[in-house]
Amino acid sequence: MKTRFLNNNTRVLSEVVDGEGKRIAQDFLERLTNGFVKHSTKYMKFVYETPFAFGERQVNSILAPALAGFAEAFLLEIPANRKNLKQGYESHGWVDIWARYRKIDFYLEVKHSFASYKSLSINKDTHGKWEEAIVQIKDCSSSLMKMYDSNGIIILPLHIITIFDGVAEGEISLSIEDGNELSLIQKNHHHSLKNLNWSSLWTVPGSLAKNAYHIRENKDIYYPGVILASNISKLRV
Repeated sequence: MKTRFLNNNTRVLSEVVDGEGKRIAQDFLERLTNGFVKHSTKYMKFVYETPFAFGERQVNSILAPALAGFAEAFLLEIPANRKNLKQGYESHGWVDIWARYRKIDFYLEVKHSFASYKSLSINKDTHGKWEEAIVQIKDCSSSLMKMYDSNGIIILPLHIITIFDGVAEGEISLSIEDGNELSLIQKNHHHSLKNLNWSSLWTVPGSLAKNAYHIRENKDIYYPGVILASNISKLRV
């Protein structure tokens, strides 16, 4: 497994083996991570809350400007036919994002869940959503189109995993800038989620994390880090 630092606060773990389009896919995810960090930071400084502390739809509000910063074009909610012969169903559905980058058509199935700073165990919601994303990209793969000048298609699950820590009202969470523990949480998810071969971790700077907490049921909820997890597969021509 290779470790790469995009900056002082963002680390990438990769087990992706070389293959057609895979280096471009890693570049795509790294640039998407950088954009995600940039626009999350902007939001947190202005609004004093964490944009990835809600759900999938709210996360798309950060992914969209991130993509706009480097993709040639992108669109949210692409129609697709989902077909699974083994399960015996065929239905109309949607793929969350299409983006064109370096002559490859990328399709992304986005999921969002949470991970507790106080536990290295992975909750059922995270397992379930990751597995659902893997199934969904397989079911729709045959119906996705590529542009006339495209070198091919790469379909990516993109699972946003928000790390949180709840403390008594008025206390400051020990999770803030705890790089060692946050890295362990990333490693655990990376090794435990089936077929995951690429992930990034943004350790939120203390000045941001301390001001962008949420208050819920007499607790202060801090969000010290966020993981972007994916599976990079081969180019489909």
